[in-house]
Amino acid sequence: MRIGDFEFRRIDKSTSSAVGYFGTDDTVMIPASESGRSVTAISSGFIRKGSKARKIVIPKTVNEIEDGAFSNGKNIESVEVEKGNKSYKAEDGVLYDSSFYSIIFYPPKKMDEEYIAEYRIGKAAASAFPFPAAIKRFGVTERMEEFGVLPSSLPSLEEFVFTGDDSKKGAHVEDGALYRGKSLLAYPWKREGASYMIENGTEKIECGELPPSLKKIFVPKSVESGLERILGNAEYVDVDKSNRAYRSIDGVLFSWNGDILRYPGKKKGEIYVTPLGMKKIAREAFASSALKTLVINGGCTEIAEDAFLDSSLSYLVIPDSVTAISVHAFHGAASLKEIHVQKGSIAEIFLRGEGLGHLLKVSERLF
Repeated sequence: MRIGDFEFRRIDKSTSSAVGYFGTDDTVMIPASESGRSVTAISSGFIRKGSKARKIVIPKTVNEIEDGAFSNGKNIESVEVEKGNKSYKAEDGVLYDSSFYSIIFYPPKKMDEEYIAEYRIGKAAASAFPFPAAIKRFGVTERMEEFGVLPSSLPSLEEFVFTGDDSKKGAHVEDGALYRGKSLLAYPWKREGASYMIENGTEKIECGELPPSLKKIFVPKSVESGLERILGNAEYVDVDKSNRAYRSIDGVLFSWNGDILRYPGKKKGEIYVTPLGMKKIAREAFASSALKTLVINGGCTEIAEDAFLDSSLSYLVIPDSVTAISVHAFHGAASLKEIHVQKGSIAEIFLRGEGLGHLLKVSERLF
């Protein structure tokens, strides 16, 4: 139902949801009621693309705001919540839930370079930062439990700053990066330095890829999982020799059972020959890699899905020892020009069956 600049959807006899705003006002004052029904929800996509809105005012009747309600509001500078609302609060233009546990929406045109989280803040989701923010220093306390904000939403972030009680267990900051317990939660995209040593005692990596400026990553013996996900922009990874989950050989990440887990995306050199004893090319092992030529040594038996996703790989050599190839192994490997295989091998049969025969260079014997 369209009423003025607003569109509503009936929920029941007494309540409705605000589903769209089509006006051009700088300040959008969402009505508390329409046609005798109380407006209790704001739907995803409420702010439409091209909106000029700078300020959103939420009535006290609203008890549900869907993810993405303001994600098209690239010009929003602040959010205000009417006094008496029991579900949401706003402070300094930022929208929170009523308990100040979650950041719901950070206005993209809020130009503050420093953000100090409320003491009670424990969650910052990706949906809370739909556009790049100007924040350079992000203050957190030990209560921060979830930090899912994408690096693209905090492109200017130089450091996390701890503003809580360091005598209490929980989140903490080490050398500008955000940790909680034994997990690395987030790393600032604009942190200075070309190398980084993950804090000793860290067991789990929960953040995404680290910035391109970070070339070399040192990994302590304690890390057990998640390391693969942060190497897309790296040149080199160095794992402590006592680590039981991972090992590094010439700057490349392996498991101890012979799987190549991740070839650093920006590792120097155009040709790579896998070491003898390597058994498997793991999922996304060469994803986004700048490598041009890969020679898989004899002894490798398996190539997993998305092994070469979005890579720059042009030339590939697959030995006849490879007997298991995922049907999605070559998904996204658009740069491939030649694949060298041995005549009659599983690789030849598979690639012809997948319609990649035009890339094949078949030899009687490879090695």
